[in-house]
Amino acid sequence: MKKNSIARMVIVLMAISLVSGAILTLANEKFSPIIKARESDKMRIVAEKLLPEGSQITKVTNYKELKSLVESVRQENGLNAEWKWDPDAKPLESVAKAESKDEPEVDIDWSAWGLEGLDEEEITTPEEETVTEPEVEEFNWADFGIEVDDVSVGPEEEPDTDDYDLEALFAADVDVNTKTTNDTSESSDDYDLDSLFATEVDVSKPEESALGTSDEPAAEKTPAFEIYQAISGGKLVGVAVISKAKGYGGDIVLMLALEGTLERVLGIDVLQQSETAGLGSLITGEKFTSQFTDKAVGNPYEVGKDIQGVAGATISSKGVASALQKALKNLEQFLIDGTVKEGA
Repeated sequence: MKKNSIARMVIVLMAISLVSGAILTLANEKFSPIIKARESDKMRIVAEKLLPEGSQITKVTNYKELKSLVESVRQENGLNAEWKWDPDAKPLESVAKAESKDEPEVDIDWSAWGLEGLDEEEITTPEEETVTEPEVEEFNWADFGIEVDDVSVGPEEEPDTDDYDLEALFAADVDVNTKTTNDTSESSDDYDLDSLFATEVDVSKPEESALGTSDEPAAEKTPAFEIYQAISGGKLVGVAVISKAKGYGGDIVLMLALEGTLERVLGIDVLQQSETAGLGSLITGEKFTSQFTDKAVGNPYEVGKDIQGVAGATISSKGVASALQKALKNLEQFLIDGTVKEGA
């Protein structure tokens, strides 16, 4: 009787498991396309913030079509049809700075000041006058009938009357760990120094640990690599690339938007991050992300070189830099054969 009841229970549990699995499978088949569509809509909304306003934004599925659009707009702007990311290319910002350093020579017409024939070498500044201090004659006490031995310049130093016996002081058996209420009370505190110093201290993840971890809820999983294109008037006006890299607290997923020729950055937006609140999470702030707006693509995108990282959040900043590098590498490879180089 007991064996029959156990067998019936096992059969019932197996039936429940099979029915539950079938229900979950049907639900996944029904709702999975809806979830993906909603996720795609979210990415499109972010792309609309970064790409030119009024353009038609669609997800790229055919690399040949995007390649043709890129080549067309580059040729119209007098650029090489094939685009490649060159991190060592000289950006336009550096050229402007270099040109601004060349200062024109100023030719002074001395004749206008009535100084004909005066060379620059002849112009000298007057020497500074040196001030000599008068010599002070030595004071002679004998002129006043005073012998030098009789002059007392101050009270005699009194001998030190306090005689401290340092050896006795340090040899005294002083119990600093005992709090007494009377002369006869004994120590009630027994400190075990061996066990105190044997306690293990967790020093893992030293960076950013002082401020705690982020209290924000975990963001929905976003794709590691996707491309969106912006079309206006039949021409490509922008491309947005989703990329992912490791940060301090987990994956950092961002969107990088480029103008149609792929030569300049329109902006970036961090889509997902789990960095330390108030520290690494500052990579989402405008103070950090604004440095990429209108930035030339021909840069190495390295913290300390052309990227100013968040103070105290080096790992998080380098995670953003790595995601940007992967975005450009993957975009370059995608335009060649529709595959990606790394990350996705």
